[in-house]
Amino acid sequence: MDHVMYSGDRFGPEGSPYEQAVTVKYHNNRTAWAEATVARIDAAGFNTLGSWSSASCPDCWETDGAAQAAAIRRGLFYTPIILFATRYNHEHNTTGFPDVFAPTFNASAAESARLVCGTRADDSAVLGYFLDNENSCPPTGTTVGNSVLDTYLALATGSPGRAAAERFLTDASDANAEGVRARFAATVAQRYFAVTTSAIRSVDPNHLVLGCKFMSVSNLEPMVAAGGPYVDAHAIDIYAWTPGLSYLNALYNAGNQKPFVIAEFGFQARENLCNDGSGMGGAGPLVTTQAQRAAAWTDFVAKAVSLPFVVGFHHFQYTDQPWFPDDHIRYKTNMGVVSLNDTAYTTLLGAMGQTNARVDGLHALGASGQRCAGDSGISNGTFTGYIVLSGQLPGPAPECLVAVADGTIGLGECSSEDVWTTLSGGQLQHLRMGQCLDINRASGSNGLVLTPTCTPSDSREVPASWEHGVDCLLMNYCRWLGTPVCGYEQGCITKTAGGVGTSDCIVGDPSMRWVLNHSHSILGP
Repeated sequence: MDHVMYSGDRFGPEGSPYEQAVTVKYHNNRTAWAEATVARIDAAGFNTLGSWSSASCPDCWETDGAAQAAAIRRGLFYTPIILFATRYNHEHNTTGFPDVFAPTFNASAAESARLVCGTRADDSAVLGYFLDNENSCPPTGTTVGNSVLDTYLALATGSPGRAAAERFLTDASDANAEGVRARFAATVAQRYFAVTTSAIRSVDPNHLVLGCKFMSVSNLEPMVAAGGPYVDAHAIDIYAWTPGLSYLNALYNAGNQKPFVIAEFGFQARENLCNDGSGMGGAGPLVTTQAQRAAAWTDFVAKAVSLPFVVGFHHFQYTDQPWFPDDHIRYKTNMGVVSLNDTAYTTLLGAMGQTNARVDGLHALGASGQRCAGDSGISNGTFTGYIVLSGQLPGPAPECLVAVADGTIGLGECSSEDVWTTLSGGQLQHLRMGQCLDINRASGSNGLVLTPTCTPSDSREVPASWEHGVDCLLMNYCRWLGTPVCGYEQGCITKTAGGVGTSDCIVGDPSMRWVLNHSHSILGP
């Protein structure tokens, strides 16, 4: 559970409404607040306080160790976030990603590790350390004007980072500008991970290094590849309907097959105890009711822990976030398990408790390799073949997803004319057409279409990606690209009266169950 702090969030001049409420409720007794709060978290089945919950937190509103102390008393773990880049910028009055080749970065990293990790080397309640958060992690951009190469070339003449960039350009053999920028970004990331992890292990060799909390963006594979030799696990923040099974598999294989922690995720509902549901900010898909929010949370976790290399997940965050009109990102959110007056969202907490009690079993099921009955492909990896409506199996003429001449998608006879393949980002590409399955967002319908754009870019929303798990649902997901998290609602491919489209996912609905099959072998005579 992330951001378990007495101070809550302070976004405006009026301070933190959460802090004001709990000061009255607990008579300004932080220990009493911490005991009640950690007991609530423990009862919901969580075993760890995540980022922004420890006594050492450079960008917290207040470095308050009450929750950390209560967690230790109850036998829970905690995971400090060190924030190497953030602390460096505080110390040097700079912004953006630091010059990791500069001796000053080495010195700052050593001091950050000493302050956060040095006193915790023998603390058995520490599960591990996160390095930095999202935009403070090594940059992934590779386009002109939006890359770390451009940033470093703009540093002062004679600075180590600029010298490294100029030297890299001189030695570069790749004539493709984007390729050069991508390789330099990986070089910078490798240096960042080498310096920061060495700083930690020099003062605390006993605990895990949980990686940098990357946002789930495109171009992330080179970053996790750079960090793979240095970290014990990778961390990623995912705000989408699902974790993205194909996407995470690709990252896992790129990152030295090190395990992953989903360090942030969450959902919001317009029906909440803090606002009227209008003009809400923050990340995470938005639903209408708390019951829908609980169901979305449960589905996300079940899918995530079915991946054998996902070893943890942290809900963001403990409290809702207040209204602040000058901050268009972080205001009026329903991210919390409690409201700004410390009232629990009991429906969500109940679902969390039930789901967390099932996590070990779900994880074992995923590790066993179980997949949708009837699949001959790899559900969570690479697949090429037919997409068959499983409710019609076995049978002489089951229906498959087919491309129609006008670029829409329908149901028809399974044939070699309509073979699909999965791409690394989870997109489904029609092999004959060379185009990808997307949702017809322009018309506002729930229909399916083919789109010629299969490759994500920073300039447009990710084309619809799809994941297929043991539930046989083909569910769309999208990941953060710096603008709205998801431009379309949760949807599963479903047979409709008019053919095929998307609708809210219902596990067990035969019209939503699809089999991925390599050949005609299961289609009957």
